[in-house]
Amino acid sequence: MLYVLIVLLLLIPAVLPAQSGSAERDTVQMRSVQVTAEAVADPIVGVATTRVTEQQLRELRPLQISDALQRVPGLFIREYGGVGGLKSVSMRGGSAAQSLILLDGMAWNSAQNGQIDLQTIPAAFVREISVERGGLGAIYGANAMTGAVRLDLTVPRQGLSMMVDGGSFDTWRSGVSGGVSSGLWSVGGGVDAYGSAGSFPYQIDHNGEVVDVNRANADVRTLSGIARIEYQGAFRTSVTAMARTGDRGVPGAVVENAVTQQRARMADSDVMLQVRSKIVPIAHAPVWIDAGLRLLEQHYTDPDATIAGPAGIDAQYDLRDAVVALHGQYLERASDWSTHYRVEGGYVDLRGTSLQPGVGERVVRRHLGARVESDLGLSEVVRIQGALRVDTYSDAGTAFTGLLGARMRTSEQFSMSASLGTGFRPPSFNELYFLNYGTSDLRPEHSVTLGVDAEWKPLSWITWNVSAYGNRFTDLIVSVPLSPVVTSARNVGAAQGVGMEWTLTAQVLPALMASWTYTLQELRDATGRAGLDGTRIPYVPVEMIGVQTTWRPGVWRLTADYQYTSHRYAQAGSEYTSLLAPYHLLGAAVAVAVAGQSVNGDVMLRVDNLLDAPYQVVRGFPMPGRQVRLSVRASI
Repeated sequence: MLYVLIVLLLLIPAVLPAQSGSAERDTVQMRSVQVTAEAVADPIVGVATTRVTEQQLRELRPLQISDALQRVPGLFIREYGGVGGLKSVSMRGGSAAQSLILLDGMAWNSAQNGQIDLQTIPAAFVREISVERGGLGAIYGANAMTGAVRLDLTVPRQGLSMMVDGGSFDTWRSGVSGGVSSGLWSVGGGVDAYGSAGSFPYQIDHNGEVVDVNRANADVRTLSGIARIEYQGAFRTSVTAMARTGDRGVPGAVVENAVTQQRARMADSDVMLQVRSKIVPIAHAPVWIDAGLRLLEQHYTDPDATIAGPAGIDAQYDLRDAVVALHGQYLERASDWSTHYRVEGGYVDLRGTSLQPGVGERVVRRHLGARVESDLGLSEVVRIQGALRVDTYSDAGTAFTGLLGARMRTSEQFSMSASLGTGFRPPSFNELYFLNYGTSDLRPEHSVTLGVDAEWKPLSWITWNVSAYGNRFTDLIVSVPLSPVVTSARNVGAAQGVGMEWTLTAQVLPALMASWTYTLQELRDATGRAGLDGTRIPYVPVEMIGVQTTWRPGVWRLTADYQYTSHRYAQAGSEYTSLLAPYHLLGAAVAVAVAGQSVNGDVMLRVDNLLDAPYQVVRGFPMPGRQVRLSVRASI
């Protein structure tokens, strides 16, 4: 039924010109539409969207991009320790592989495991973040089952900026960026580096006695660089290159009387090249071509993992990911209607030493995808949107996805919208081919999401956004035990969930702003398996609360923030013994702006976990206590 409704929406505009009068209507005023390199310029109708603006990122100055996402409703960051630990996104209870991460419009989820470690994305190069929550497979393709996180990169076009900071646990960061412009051309670039000793105290139960120890092998060092050249003429073109290299310890879970993986290490390097050009510069029918290439190398070692052999684990993985896309839009002159389309082809391969026998040392995936989307304003009050997409994978078959959304704005103070969307996720290379785990005939995961969203401005200085949703996942890929030491990937999973999210923002005074986010959610097993059916999915907090206030008296800026995460289960089955305690976190920052004739900037002092609360986000991975950081930024 969803696909029938979408097809009707796509066909409606085709008959509108015949009903709208003669060709003399070329003097009708069109709505203003900003056409950028991405075909989707406006918010997706009926989809809950939260933006972290350029100003918010500049003031927060996150060490890692996960720090900036903590305030987004419906989003839970699974953190495995301190700065160097794995950080992944869980949106509306879904897994990290069910949320798509887009870096300047390029899908960043790794085909190896389907997800992305957020600590590998250079936060200094991100200008703005848009988090879109809903079934967005028809818009973005694979992995956008619960939504998408869009990260827009920034490269200065003019001037020079420098930043340096340092703080607790020998954590430091420094960066410099700059750019020049001349006529229609601009060139910019930057370098950013950070690191941490990663050693922080935590408590452990040692033979019934609680003792204090330091987290070992949690150090991290990373260096990133970015460069972009842009041409702003009719055939607008940009070439962006980004590279990153890092080395970090990968300590395992803390268990009674022991700490695992005390010598495990991960060294990786990541290179991205993206070319984007407008090839048809017609105002109402622009066409763009994009090409992207990513090269990722990872080297993991653990000399103590003798289960893999007397020398332990020494695994090398090389991933090559390339995509070419043609996309554009058509704006109907005689009606408030636009059509977006996209055709893309991709190739990815993985070379590794831990693949199934018979697979060899290289696996390959080829992909073709096509999307058409229509956005129509039926009146000044009602707008509808529909999209259809088809994707074909050489090793995962074909998937069809759809999206139907509608928005009704009854006044300047109130609007309401709804959407129904589907999504899918092809099995990752690990799930298909990993040694003693992969299963070659896995089916893609699928999802259906129904969402309702409302925005209300009861007063000029208050905005309240509320979202409610229901989702269902089928063909979930889960690990099924085959023996006490061997598990295998199988399509035996299903889950369904409901939730509510809201954001309340108040500009109390010209210099005082406050915001409150609240999430209430649950995701339960729906496989029909005894002992699991109806139980909560692990690591899905029931409640999350975030409060932030910012006061700007003159050149000063004072910020206080509070974060609450409720209980959650660490294992399937909702056993009481796997229940993780809720935690409360309080942070504060004070900054002062400094301005001169040619230099401006600020100095910021920030304290995280102000009350030094002991807590774990993921079982067995203690988080650092109180952290103090001093940061200085200057621009010329």
